[in-house]
Amino acid sequence: MWQTFLKSEVRDFQHLAGEFHNAIGRIQGRPRHPTVCSDREIECLKWYARGEKVKRTAEILSLSPRTVRFHLDLARAKLGAKSLAHAVAIAAERGLFFQRLF
Repeated sequence: MWQTFLKSEVRDFQHLAGEFHNAIGRIQGRPRHPTVCSDREIECLKWYARGEKVKRTAEILSLSPRTVRFHLDLARAKLGAKSLAHAVAIAAERGLFFQRLF
């Protein structure tokens, strides 16, 4: 039963861990370093920005929908965005879409 719970909530735990890590860094006064999204995270964000659904993006990239959602959630967390649309805006503002892939 515990394993089933963990699998269903893994994204929330990962997001919480990232937020916890960032909060500890702020408390300790560590300088913020620019967060680097992986190529795959940026690629998934690009398809999202183009209006593709998770299922279609998974087909295009030969991934499972769960993996695409995982990459989108990681990108959102790394960029400090409140939503995927916000993550797309931040990535575009930082020029991340023009540095890699397409």
